Amino acid sequence: MLLYYLSLVDTEEERSKLENLYYEYKALMKYVAFNILEDNGLAEDAVHEAFIKLTRHLDGIDEIKSHKTKAFIVIIIRCVALDMHVNINLTNSSGNAKCTTTVNGYAGTATKIKITMTLQKKTLFWWSKDTSWTTTVSDYYASLSKTASVGSGTYRVKAECVVYSGSASETITQYSSERTF
Repeated sequence: MLLYYLSLVDTEEERSKLENLYYEYKALMKYVAFNILEDNGLAEDAVHEAFIKLTRHLDGIDEIKSHKTKAFIVIIIRCVALDMHVNINLTNSSGNAKCTTTVNGYAGTATKIKITMTLQKKTLFWWSKDTSWTTTVSDYYASLSKTASVGSGTYRVKAECVVYSGSASETITQYSSERTF
């Protein structure tokens, strides 16, 4: 990937600066992204997107190994990771399960998002489908919130999110925390 990033800048000075940033901060960037996204593949995607953004801000970086540069790098990767974050909530509301999934894709890149949210109940050996909902939104942001009446037991929400950029797509599957009703 480094060769790709280097191809995005014009001068030898910019290439040298970008290469030094890459080797100095790539591991930190992945760590920060993973702590937000909790998925290695998504964290790597966030690092990739962040380095592309960095190519546009190289003139604002003076010293590679400075607190100011480190803070700037962390801000960029956090913003990118939060922009592509999938958030899933399951709450107990008077015997009803309130299920919410929110997806933030890249503004200007994501063109459509499809969310399939499934409320699952834990059985003795596996998770069984209780209720399922789907929505499709032609935007970089989508949210789906539904409420279902549930009996006693342990539940979770499975969210399958397909984020499109034109005809290309990426599927993200995540689960909420378990809740006992």
